[in-house]
Amino acid sequence: MEDTKDRIVSAATALFAEKGLDGTTVREICREAGVNVALVNYHFKTKEKLYGECIRRIFAKAGGPRLSTLDFGVKDEPGWRRAVTEWVRGFGKAMHERSLGGKDPVWAFRQEVTRPSAMYGYLKERYAMPVFNCLKRLLAMAAATEEEALLWMTSIWSQLSAVAIVDSKWQDVFRPGGVSRLRWGRRFGDFVLDSIFRELKYHG
Repeated sequence: MEDTKDRIVSAATALFAEKGLDGTTVREICREAGVNVALVNYHFKTKEKLYGECIRRIFAKAGGPRLSTLDFGVKDEPGWRRAVTEWVRGFGKAMHERSLGGKDPVWAFRQEVTRPSAMYGYLKERYAMPVFNCLKRLLAMAAATEEEALLWMTSIWSQLSAVAIVDSKWQDVFRPGGVSRLRWGRRFGDFVLDSIFRELKYHG
């Protein structure tokens, strides 16, 4: 039963990545997974719940739960720097690693930003905001004011997500020849980290 469920999720992930929630039908998913509609209904009840399961698995594989709690227990500057570094590198890796499901793990993010589905609000609160708020709390430990923390938050989030959301063909325009997408993403993340640690100092 788990093998069947995994096949359905795998097929659905690939189709959702290409067509989004609204553009994908249950019959297409069944055809790709080699199962009948009754099995999809049995395991997931609705297409929306299946979509949510696809995203939940990608979020877990991409380290989302960890990225949501990195500020817990930070008590000094070395700990703060480690947490910020892990957040930026972890988020960047999730945005560039292609082995996490579908064509790439950012497909859901890209789909929901460019063509929001009826599940946009739920997905934002369930997955995006915990990760967003963790970085916000980390930045508040070093920024002089709440406004400054939000400006840094906007800058960092925008830089990392903008690189990820564009089609890979556009990314190739900026990436040096012979450098992998993942390696260039790591280098870009380190560039962002340099600016953070140059301008911000932990104060608790």
